[in-house]
Amino acid sequence: MIASLFLIPLVLFGTTLGYYYFYTPIKMHTLIYLLGYDKTRDWAEKRIWSEREKAAPYLIRALSDPDVNVRASAAWALGYLEAKEAVPQLLKLLSDPDWQVRFSAAWALGKMGSEAAGELVKLLSNPDGRVRYHAAEALGLSKAKEAVPNLIRLLSDPAWNVRSQAAWALGEIGPDEAVGPLIASLKETPTPPAGTHIGTWRRFAGDAVRSLEKITGQNFGDIHAVGTDAQRQEIIQKWLYWWQENKDKYDAGGES
Repeated sequence: MIASLFLIPLVLFGTTLGYYYFYTPIKMHTLIYLLGYDKTRDWAEKRIWSEREKAAPYLIRALSDPDVNVRASAAWALGYLEAKEAVPQLLKLLSDPDWQVRFSAAWALGKMGSEAAGELVKLLSNPDGRVRYHAAEALGLSKAKEAVPNLIRLLSDPAWNVRSQAAWALGEIGPDEAVGPLIASLKETPTPPAGTHIGTWRRFAGDAVRSLEKITGQNFGDIHAVGTDAQRQEIIQKWLYWWQENKDKYDAGGES
């Protein structure tokens, strides 16, 4: 009887079934635990990636871990694995209190492509600006063309960081119909409006111009490299002049 008890773990470890039901859970739980520490995170991530589809169920559960680093790393790993079954849980993380977790979830959703695009488009109308921001980020990463009309609408979002992310995303997707609205957004706010944080306006102008460059192939100066708002305004004016001569080549999207 005692001898047979000693044989049980040997048999368990010696079978494929035993490997899956005993060794794999312990290994995955240990690796996910190590995601919470700076010194072991990179090592643990690489081991998790090597497990591929076997790791996904454990990583999905880790998305609700109280440790910020574990949630963020688990989201990132699921994106790396393109584990589409994680989409519903990753969508919830776009409203996580920690920006690292939101960023990782957005990146992961961007890797999922069309699997997540429909739900992400819905989130562009979410009352939480953080959710709109990261939904736009994910859609830009996934290059989801179906999001273009809603991203154009966000170019007039009350939150300037959301406008910036929408402008950036349109550049990643690259639709001609975004050129007119991007020009219009620069025309409406060629200088920082009263009460607007200067940094957020500069970022928006930079993202809008960069996207125009990517879509049209034109370049009137590196708006990120100039040092004054007067120099930024000069570059914006060049775009406005260019648009007057070239708008017939593009879908103006309501710009006249």
